[in-house]
Amino acid sequence: MAQELGISVCQRGKYMTYLLEGAGRAIRDTSLADTDKFTYTGLVERLEDNAAEQLFIHERIAKILPNVSTFADFAKLLQSEGVKIRVKKQSGQLLYKAADLDGTWVSADALGDGFTLAGLESAIKNKSGILDTNHSTPIAELYQELTTNYPQSCDTSVRLTSRQICSAGKRGVLLQIHDSSGNPAKLMIDNSHIHTTPDGSVSADIGAAFSYDITYDDGTHGTIRGTDLIRQIDEENLTQPLIVSLTSDQIMAMSLRGVTVHLPQYGIERLFIPEHYVQRNVEHGSCAISLYPGWQYSYVPIGSEKTRKSISGAELAQSLGGVVQVGTSESSLALRVANVERRAGIANAQELGKLLGSMADNGLHSAADFDKQISAYQREEMKLRNEIAELRSKSKIYAATAHNLQACRTYKSVWLEYTSKPLAQKDTFYKKNEAALQTYCRAASQLDKMGISLGTEPEKVRQLVTETESRIADLIAELEIVRKTNQTIQEDKEKVEQIQSG
Repeated sequence: MAQELGISVCQRGKYMTYLLEGAGRAIRDTSLADTDKFTYTGLVERLEDNAAEQLFIHERIAKILPNVSTFADFAKLLQSEGVKIRVKKQSGQLLYKAADLDGTWVSADALGDGFTLAGLESAIKNKSGILDTNHSTPIAELYQELTTNYPQSCDTSVRLTSRQICSAGKRGVLLQIHDSSGNPAKLMIDNSHIHTTPDGSVSADIGAAFSYDITYDDGTHGTIRGTDLIRQIDEENLTQPLIVSLTSDQIMAMSLRGVTVHLPQYGIERLFIPEHYVQRNVEHGSCAISLYPGWQYSYVPIGSEKTRKSISGAELAQSLGGVVQVGTSESSLALRVANVERRAGIANAQELGKLLGSMADNGLHSAADFDKQISAYQREEMKLRNEIAELRSKSKIYAATAHNLQACRTYKSVWLEYTSKPLAQKDTFYKKNEAALQTYCRAASQLDKMGISLGTEPEKVRQLVTETESRIADLIAELEIVRKTNQTIQEDKEKVEQIQSG
């Protein structure tokens, strides 16, 4: 199947490599995932699980199919036998899941044409009770039908500096960034998207519509949108934005949060620019915004279709009339600018009053006094991250244990029957029930290594998984509170530093 998809698989020593046709170089198995799912061992385990699940599903469907007259009855009776089903809305693909085994959704295409929605409905209608296990659709064609198409081009070139670059190697460039919540993380950009010039400057092609995988210091993973990554790098490198002056008819609304732009002639119903990028001048009665050429700005289009679209900063600046100097404007705009600035002044005074009151209550007299609080919250944040990582590791062990216990329970009768067979009959019986016996043996072996009795109830271990995941969710919520509090304290410190330096 891999060859049909244009992938060459090679086993060399303890590693497997994968070469995609036309890619130029092979990729080692350990580079494709943080787990061992693409290694030889991981693949063998997955294939054994697949065989056990498919056998289980086959047997249950064959058992109930002669007794049903509608697909609804089939689905209900199948669930009572321990197999859930669902249909993907977009593709119409039918999926099965043996909940008490591995718990992975198995596509009907993997079982054979007779197990698809059309195949089952035909068998129920004809009351044949016979399902076709052949696969008529080529794997490459099936892959195209079931694969989501993602953007292929990285549309924005962003200059990288020492502020972002941690290291560079054969694979690409490792960047130090922050996620949307301000947490430090690292991101690898492949060499195919990195460009250098003779003068030593480095740039990266980043897709605004892409999602990039990031790694935190504790080894956990997250994602960052390409558009957020572009913004972050541009701001860190002090990239100069385009300053565009707005006219009164281009402004739908103006508040302390920012400005909402309205450009019906370009199909833009409303587009919001945050306050951080707005410049108001009371003296001249003008309002301008800062636009970054490579950024993507989301907007609601004109018409009944309210699905958001996006426009680049360069295109938006052109639509607004190009880059112009901030100048005088009509009296209506001057009045709106003055009103917003007045409200901003009141809000700033109230915020400053709260800050000074809080400092007095906590015995803080200068910006340096904040450092002790910040250090304490940082230590608490690290403690919570370590506890979350430890619990996640335990949860994985519990889940694997529950899976192995359930596999032993499911196929214990097959194993006992095999052991009771005379020696002359063992080989024939083993070949007939190879998938079930291998699954039982592997599960029993892993439980024995962990010192866990085969008689342990899987439900009790599943309860441990549920309790652990609940505790993890509580700790994540607690971590978010600590992180936000620490961020607020750091912002207060910066305000005090500005006051002291002024």
